[in-house]
Amino acid sequence: MASEAFDEVEGADFVASCRDEMLANAWSALRKHECDMGQPYYALLEERTRNPDSTTEQLAEALSRRRSGQSVLSPAALRKTLQRARMRFSDLLLDEVARMLGTACPSRDALEREVIELGLHAYCRSALDRRFPPA
Repeated sequence: MASEAFDEVEGADFVASCRDEMLANAWSALRKHECDMGQPYYALLEERTRNPDSTTEQLAEALSRRRSGQSVLSPAALRKTLQRARMRFSDLLLDEVARMLGTACPSRDALEREVIELGLHAYCRSALDRRFPPA
């Protein structure tokens, strides 16, 4: 019985480690995307993650400070950019899960099972729907 409990804890630690690595890789890829494309997805999403209760105006101010010399986004543009940043992040996270599975084109079922097991389904649900649109 103690061995089974140890195996469960060890398995949970492994899953948490995999999840943390995939999240870190997705954040890194989002930062690269921002550098390559000039869209403030990483900066905005990181700011929102650090300060989830910030108003749109507060987010715009923080983003403006981080990206000195660049124009401030209007509240509507900021909300749209935040939506796009979340979409891009979830796509990158799903890419990480697919890469972990080690197959070129994993099925929706395989990806969905994996994101559920990793506790990432809430982040990846919309990316799964975009990647595998309903027939």
